[in-house]
Amino acid sequence: MKKKQGERLKAFRIYAGFTRNQKGFGRILSMAQGTYSALENGVTSISYSVMCSLTKGFPELNINWILTGNGPMILPNDFREKGFQPNLILLAPRTPKERLIHYLNYRNFSTPQFYISTGLPKGFLSRGHRISTKSLEILTAVFPDLNIHWLTTGKGTMIFEDQESLALEYQQIKKMLRIILKELNIEGWE
Repeated sequence: MKKKQGERLKAFRIYAGFTRNQKGFGRILSMAQGTYSALENGVTSISYSVMCSLTKGFPELNINWILTGNGPMILPNDFREKGFQPNLILLAPRTPKERLIHYLNYRNFSTPQFYISTGLPKGFLSRGHRISTKSLEILTAVFPDLNIHWLTTGKGTMIFEDQESLALEYQQIKKMLRIILKELNIEGWE
């Protein structure tokens, strides 16, 4: 499967005019040539963040075709003219870390910037799907407009509309944490 996806990715790279230039194409996706080469050769899978970068850099590309081989490589013009974006449906974030990556892309926040700003270990975004309470505290401090309820559940809006909503959401989360910690018989948290 990875090999077939890599072959389709290569076909699109050549179609996009990067016939002998993995490095330039990789740069558009914010990755080194070696990392991109591993995708094309089927050594690594195409991750959610790579799919988001592909969609952002090449909105005409049909992500479904890259992943499965189904449909045309390029979305029909009438789809794009009418504003229909099937890639956005396919790329709806399903896990907390996918939602975090979605938020970072929305904010044009690069992966290196994320690791520097948060101090979280490299690989945090790519390993596992859950986010610990300690990591949520860090994310809240670094990204005060990020709705933690949306991040953890997928419900609500991604961005807080105003500071009043932020304070209310913080109080709700704090209340939920108190209940959980009380049930677990953990005392002394504030």
